[in-house]
Amino acid sequence: MGLIQAHRRWGFGLCFLYLRNVQGQIWNHKRVYRIYRELELNLRIKPRKRLVREKLEKLSVPAFPNWVWSMDFIADRLLDGCAFRLLNILDGFNREGPAIEVEFSLPACPLPEFSFRTPLKRGEITILPKVA
Repeated sequence: MGLIQAHRRWGFGLCFLYLRNVQGQIWNHKRVYRIYRELELNLRIKPRKRLVREKLEKLSVPAFPNWVWSMDFIADRLLDGCAFRLLNILDGFNREGPAIEVEFSLPACPLPEFSFRTPLKRGEITILPKVA
């Protein structure tokens, strides 16, 4: 009883370990827990605090094809260890992939080269980088 009064916030586990390891008692954990419950020493279980999350803004949906395109770089390695990169261009309206560029050395800004080739087939575009 003196142990509980000295350490009010100790639960059953700490009390049992203290009795066994510090005081050298050889009591079974089931016996200690039975006495702990009979003396009504159980601690109140505190409910978890809920995180308040901000409302997310909805993403705008493109109204028609070729209005917003997004790009995504992907890097991988072959079995022999040689690295390569892919540049995926996606149409935001219909999720169509009009172009995939695959190179062993693909710089991070191939947009001028790409933007002159593809609009001839697809029409005028607005390219926005994908936020991952």
